Amino acid sequence: MTTGSAEVQTGLGVVAEAGEAFAAISTQIEQVLLQTQQISSAIGGLADSSQTIVAAVRHIEAGSERIAGQTETVSAATEEQLASMQEIASSSQSLAKLAQELRDNVNKFTV
Repeated sequence: MTTGSAEVQTGLGVVAEAGEAFAAISTQIEQVLLQTQQISSAIGGLADSSQTIVAAVRHIEAGSERIAGQTETVSAATEEQLASMQEIASSSQSLAKLAQELRDNVNKFTV
């Protein structure tokens, strides 16, 4: 009978150790679950931030496209002004030449 009691005591000790091990495992699982929830929450925050960044980049892109279009318009206007200024310069030279010819012709008739 003593042997049976000893085995029962040994069995109870093993069961107690197993219970402690299961309790430790349960605690670890709860901690892992909590960390997983925290990570999930952080990922959700990152996703929200990513969407905000994407929206900002799209806004910047639209602004850049608008500015590029306006730059092309200004460039075309500048080219037109340059062509007009070249025409004015050419006309001024022609006018100066005509004025000189007129002076020369007038001087022929001056006494």
